[in-house]
Amino acid sequence: MNSFVYKWVYKPDLYWYVGFHTGTIDDGYISSSNVVKQAVINEPHLWERIIIDYGTTEEMYELESEILQLFNARKDIRSLNLHNNKLARPGWNKNVPMKEESRLKIIASKTGKTSSKKGRKYPGCFSDEARENRRTQMIGNSWNKGKPWSEARRNAQIAKQAKQIII
Repeated sequence: MNSFVYKWVYKPDLYWYVGFHTGTIDDGYISSSNVVKQAVINEPHLWERIIIDYGTTEEMYELESEILQLFNARKDIRSLNLHNNKLARPGWNKNVPMKEESRLKIIASKTGKTSSKKGRKYPGCFSDEARENRRTQMIGNSWNKGKPWSEARRNAQIAKQAKQIII
């Protein structure tokens, strides 16, 4: 019994959301729905969580799916659920080999495309030559009219660069 099914209810309008979670009821988990999560965080006094049942992950997934399908949560105007869990179980394709046809389609879609990170040492890092090239391209552009740096900001940036060179 490492999972549970829960229901969040918005008290003023009786909107509801049903979900399941693998973990304990006091581990701080709110919901997988960002809408419900933000609403509960912003107005916790207007929301009530009801624990429906405890059990194994498989049992709780089945129970959640059964509840969502029984009430047709996707079409219920008071439901905040976006689907009725008619999808396969979580991890259903784990260790299942991909069909050759699908694999070839993916390869064909990527053929001729280059990686945007090619030649970088790590994500977000440009070589010195690339940075210098971009800088020279931007110098004469009329659209690049940013606010000039203050003397304090310029000195801070120079100190930061000097610190990086030393390290």
